[in-house]
Amino acid sequence: MNQLWFNWNSILGIFLFVLIIFIFKKHFIFILQIMLILTYIVQYSGFNYKYIFLGCPFHYRYNIGFIFDSIPCEITGFFLSFYKLFNVAKSQRIKTVIFSLLIYYLISNFEVFSNRKGTPYQGINLNIQSICLILIFTVLPFDKIEKKYILKLIKIINNYSAGVFYLHVSIRFYFADIFDDIKKGTFFGIIITYIICYFISYIGTILFGKTLFRHLFI
Repeated sequence: MNQLWFNWNSILGIFLFVLIIFIFKKHFIFILQIMLILTYIVQYSGFNYKYIFLGCPFHYRYNIGFIFDSIPCEITGFFLSFYKLFNVAKSQRIKTVIFSLLIYYLISNFEVFSNRKGTPYQGINLNIQSICLILIFTVLPFDKIEKKYILKLIKIINNYSAGVFYLHVSIRFYFADIFDDIKKGTFFGIIITYIICYFISYIGTILFGKTLFRHLFI
């Protein structure tokens, strides 16, 4: 069920951006900026959790809340691409890595932004941490790697991206009580979640062979 909501969330996000760009044209950037800020105001005020989703069954509260709480992340991704910030980061590779690592450490280890109750995408801290990781991996000079075994390793790591995407939230939910790092949301917890998702996806491709169902994992 969560996988279906992820897909619908992506579709709704694309539709929302197209609609805003079409309606507001020259002012759509300003509208998106206001939306981003207002969404966080609703989150941090607790209005969404206390009033909008209060009393709703968990699966409705979680899935609908997921759509709402992921809006700032979608807008942030749009801005990163629109302002070509990846090109700027690549022109300042070392500074980008140092700055991103320090910011990630700061937010991960200190209560810079208080945690909010909600779905896995709630809070400014997760958004900023995601930006830091994206920028770090963007500026890494993968295009200059010539060693075949390293390229093969990267290819192996990148396998089953669909399976990891579809499964990671469910894996976090079911394994949080088993692995403390997953429960706390540490970087090592992310690695554990990835490995579990990767393994399940690998088994899935073997079980489904050459059928269409294998595309759920690759």
